[in-house]
Amino acid sequence: MRSNSPVPFRRISLLAAALGATTLLGALVCFPGVAGARGGAAPAQPGKRAAPVDPSHGPIYFDHAVRYVNDGKRGIHALTDFFADLHDVTFNVGRNRHEGHMRLWLKTPDKYRFEIRQKKNVRAPGQRITTKMLDGEKMWILHPDGQEQRLHGTSTGAGAIRQMKADRRRLMDLARFLTLDGLKGPGVTFLNEGPTQGSGTFAGNWFRIRRKIKGGADVVFYLAHEADPRDPRRRRATYPGIVKIEGNVRLNEPTEYYLLKQWRRGPQFRYPTEIQAFSQMGPTGKMNSFLHAYPADVRINVGLQSTLFAPPVAAKRGK
Repeated sequence: MRSNSPVPFRRISLLAAALGATTLLGALVCFPGVAGARGGAAPAQPGKRAAPVDPSHGPIYFDHAVRYVNDGKRGIHALTDFFADLHDVTFNVGRNRHEGHMRLWLKTPDKYRFEIRQKKNVRAPGQRITTKMLDGEKMWILHPDGQEQRLHGTSTGAGAIRQMKADRRRLMDLARFLTLDGLKGPGVTFLNEGPTQGSGTFAGNWFRIRRKIKGGADVVFYLAHEADPRDPRRRRATYPGIVKIEGNVRLNEPTEYYLLKQWRRGPQFRYPTEIQAFSQMGPTGKMNSFLHAYPADVRINVGLQSTLFAPPVAAKRGK
């Protein structure tokens, strides 16, 4: 099982990579850099920080957000399994484009499954679904026609399994990202950069909190806030409306923005019911949309069964 210690964010589109990093028909290729992503430009910017304020309030505001996202309950820090049901997914990354419905499952330490269904067949359950499953060093694809393909032990299997393992790791990062509590830990600091006001797509009044960890990209959280009911003179942070993962032009790494909208109470915690993502190469570069999705259900640590991660025929054979 992976350590629960915080790790640096990978410089890749976290959500897009977590959504499979594949084309609909199962071509097992990694997403290219999002610098060339197609899509409409996003107007305006999240906003610049206001006058200097006490940076030590960063952990306080971030803890406010952790409590809000976890609906006042203790945050989920250690991951054992994860499930997400995403509707109306659209992404444009390089030459890869997908529109449809996607579901993802993960179980530590080494199991991963995802299925994608073309948009035109969303109303016909069971039609045109491609499913991929990883169980340790074994991998299978269930094709839309019902055919089962074994990847392990084949000439192309090693690369496919390696890619699925990378996607699984990124999905684990996504789970930590959604519940926030998993982003804390030794070596992590949160700096308060003050209130800011965004415009256009990024409209809102935010507390800007910067997460720093040695060896990783800075992540800036734009937290919504409200009056503290116990003391209306004070403000209390709530949900992260924007998350910015800072890039590096010299390394050809774009900055990525994730807009997390319409937060709702789920069975375990609050989660956004709409996600949009944009990339930008440098502060003056064009803003490109590369992801839009509507999470319908998100669950963590619900006791997923291991039988989900092997196809029925292979499970019976023990292969």
